[in-house]
Amino acid sequence: MDTPDDQGYTQRSTLEQVINSTSPKSPAHLSAKARLEEEPEIPHCLRHIWDWFWDLNASRHEVSPLSYQEIKAWSELTYTCIRAEEVTILKYLDYKYIRYMNEKREKKYKNSKGKK
Repeated sequence: MDTPDDQGYTQRSTLEQVINSTSPKSPAHLSAKARLEEEPEIPHCLRHIWDWFWDLNASRHEVSPLSYQEIKAWSELTYTCIRAEEVTILKYLDYKYIRYMNEKREKKYKNSKGKK
């Protein structure tokens, strides 16, 4: 979220700009605010791995674990030198993300089933 894109903007600065330039009740404002509030505090020394995870996550078409092949292909295509311990951290983040998404989906399913 704090890594600048090609134009020098970070996701955080873009979200903050949306928050500051929209009505507090607008969907864009609420969405940007929720996204910032969801963002955990990531130590600076691990920020690059967090950004890598979201970069890899953006290429997913479904909630399934990232494979070692996908991580390797991503690192080669982006010219990112990635160490074994960083892969381990990426895989752990991925595990937690999938677990969270499955719990969220189950909760949504239970809530929709209860409304019928």
